[in-house]
Amino acid sequence: MESVPNLATRVTAEAARRDRDSIRAILRIALAAVAVAELFIAIPDLFLGHSPGDQHHHAHITRHLGAFVCAYAVGLLVVALRPAKARAFVPMTVALALAMLGGAVADVRRGEALALKEVQHGLEILGMVLVWLLASRPLWARSPKATSAGADPFASNIDPDGPQITLIHPSPDL
Repeated sequence: MESVPNLATRVTAEAARRDRDSIRAILRIALAAVAVAELFIAIPDLFLGHSPGDQHHHAHITRHLGAFVCAYAVGLLVVALRPAKARAFVPMTVALALAMLGGAVADVRRGEALALKEVQHGLEILGMVLVWLLASRPLWARSPKATSAGADPFASNIDPDGPQITLIHPSPDL
């Protein structure tokens, strides 16, 4: 009976190599900066119950929003530290960015907010873009085969000469 090779070390080393890739490192640093900025925005809401210069919102609601922004920032930090988790975070960042963008546009159109004040929501959009980029395979890493017509552009580049998994079928004698 042939044994199945342990690929854990090789897979872990490859994941670490990819995490250190220079472009990905820049994306991760930018995402960490967005997360820290989100934390700085959320702290006054969370602990004071209002943003500096904004006394119009109910403190309880503001604290809840501050708690959500803190949780979002922690999620961004997790993705910045462990980009392999980015795919799980994409739907939430897309939903948040689109909701914030839609709300900001509606508020500005109705005159309920100044456009300059709504620019802070650009952080959610930037966070979404950075998480999306970390979650997807970069164009420069795709194989030529994957970019040909009709091929799946997200197909993995499996090394055909690398370790293979062998399926072991039970013997009919057992």
